[in-house]
Amino acid sequence: MREMMAAGAIDVCNFDASGDGGPTEWRRVASLAASFDVQLGDHEEAQVASHLLASVPHVVEASSPTRDPICQEMRVNCPALVDWLLPLPATPGFGWELDHEFTQRSRVDR
Repeated sequence: MREMMAAGAIDVCNFDASGDGGPTEWRRVASLAASFDVQLGDHEEAQVASHLLASVPHVVEASSPTRDPICQEMRVNCPALVDWLLPLPATPGFGWELDHEFTQRSRVDR
């Protein structure tokens, strides 16, 4: 990511915490992005990304129902966007409650 930012090759960083080092590494990349004036966007499971994106000021986008309808359907306690912002739950952990019927219907057995 640093090489792309230093080269001016990206305006928005869609780093994926789920597949690339977890939340701690995501925060490191977010700090790096801030130093290069690169914005952050959502590129993973919103139940993780929403909290990470809310922790930094240089966000350009997050999941929306039209861009990621599956994300909206998989959570039973997903609030509506307010002025294009996603209110975060205040319950322990990530606070999202998954819709187990939806996940069972969407499951792909290998």
